[in-house]
Amino acid sequence: MISNYEFICTDKFKRDKKYLNPQILFQLKNALKLIKKNPYIQKNLEGRYHYLKKYYINSYRIIYEPMNSKISLLDIDHRNWVYRSYARNKLKKRIKRRRK
Repeated sequence: MISNYEFICTDKFKRDKKYLNPQILFQLKNALKLIKKNPYIQKNLEGRYHYLKKYYINSYRIIYEPMNSKISLLDIDHRNWVYRSYARNKLKKRIKRRRK
């Protein structure tokens, strides 16, 4: 298994990261190190987004998609909001592009 993965951050991830408090940012850095070592160890989302992974940081969630040698960081948000947004329409555009 490849141990050196490259992160690809979405604009949404970058934007939401700016608004996190310093304690969560510190935990995010540690979480990204662990994800980079082995991205497949975390739990999958359920339902139509079963191919995405989630990582817990207190009450926040990182949503990411591991691919060959890259990890696409899709979202980081409070647990109350992150799942609702995916249930509605977060990835509709992405799914449409994937099917083409």
